[in-house]
Amino acid sequence: VVIMATTGTIKANLYQQYLEKENINYILPNQDLVMSIIYDYVKTGKKVPKELWEQMIKSCGQADCFILGC
Repeated sequence: VVIMATTGTIKANLYQQYLEKENINYILPNQDLVMSIIYDYVKTGKKVPKELWEQMIKSCGQADCFILGC
């Protein structure tokens, strides 16, 4: 599971604590890239370029799913 969330959410350990309780491995991707996607695109209503999504996916290795949680 990849957790894509703001730096504040990651620091609050919001999703990690529940995944750990269930013994689910998670990946925290490049936070600078995540913040760019969230603030430069999602929150401004712009479409995230395909290249950025591909970069994100490649940087995460083997993942079954993504949590998109700001």
